[in-house]
Amino acid sequence: MVAVATPADSVHAVAHKVTGESLECTFPADSKISDIKLHIATTWKVPPACQKIILGLRILGDMELLSAYCTNHSPVVHVTMLVSLDGVMYDLEHHFLERRLAGLKVLEDLGVQGGEAAIAAVTLQLSNIHSGIRRAALQTMPKVVTQGDQSVIKALSALLADDVVDVRCTALQALAEVAQPGDDLVLHEVCMCLQDAEFSVRSMALEVLGQVAVKGDTEALEAARACFADKHPTVRRNALKAMAAVAEPGDRRTIDTAIQMLKNQSSSVKCSAMDALVKIAVRGDESAVQAVCSCLNDAHQSVRFMAARVLPKLTDADDPRGRAAATLAMQKKETAEETAARLAELEAKYYKTMTKISERVTNSAVINWMNET
Repeated sequence: MVAVATPADSVHAVAHKVTGESLECTFPADSKISDIKLHIATTWKVPPACQKIILGLRILGDMELLSAYCTNHSPVVHVTMLVSLDGVMYDLEHHFLERRLAGLKVLEDLGVQGGEAAIAAVTLQLSNIHSGIRRAALQTMPKVVTQGDQSVIKALSALLADDVVDVRCTALQALAEVAQPGDDLVLHEVCMCLQDAEFSVRSMALEVLGQVAVKGDTEALEAARACFADKHPTVRRNALKAMAAVAEPGDRRTIDTAIQMLKNQSSSVKCSAMDALVKIAVRGDESAVQAVCSCLNDAHQSVRFMAARVLPKLTDADDPRGRAAATLAMQKKETAEETAARLAELEAKYYKTMTKISERVTNSAVINWMNET
């Protein structure tokens, strides 16, 4: 490396990886080792807590000045950056809950660069006594593992039987991120969750089903179809969404099922059924068009709005019913799409609030218990 002339009020540093990559930067003269760590974190995506900066045989401390290692013979500071999980492992074993959560967040930021050691550390936290730690570990795992890792999938699947509802839902979300499309093991576990006693778990399972199942998967479609008898409208809506995601365009049975759901008492389910029809019915499908036309006179305003919005997408270009519906939709101040989005936003806020309340109650109880022992 050719020496780089730098002003007296600056320090030029070069960080090296063991893989041969290097990173150069000029820092102010009063910069510390912690400053080069921050620069490395920005460029190489390695959190400062996972870095060891080495010069020769010395591990440099965060508060040491870079300029202390500049000489007249060597105006450039060359250091080696090693990825180390020592500090994170200490945090993950700490008796304070916040330190463990912070350690998991660091591993999440490090991602797949943590390798097998990071995966093992997160897996260990999946069996933590505190549900907040288990949830955090579930949220971290998809960030540190490559898609399709079967050993990780088995570990995540084990938490589908967790006593805490939020943990089961988070485990489903993690499986959706880790599994490859069409993974039979994951699809089997997800379908088992459709029998869960909690509607939020059944609803999440349907979301994951729509993400993991491949197009035309008949078993997935049957599993979703069986949920139309569910007593909770959120589950029925997500069943329609799952079917729309998995069914092939023009799938007659799925189209007929969605049409049948337009007779449901729930206005939100009717809106989801029309949204599903747009995705799976071909233009000009007369049975779908007539079913949506009947919704123009529905007692619920949101259903009428949705029908006016959807009909032009189902009819042929020269069909006067579609043009009339489009005109009607333009006259509405709030379209069904906006209504559905607003309802979904309110529902998401509700679940987020309830999750925070649940975490706050359990966290405070565990923290008090930990501090007393």
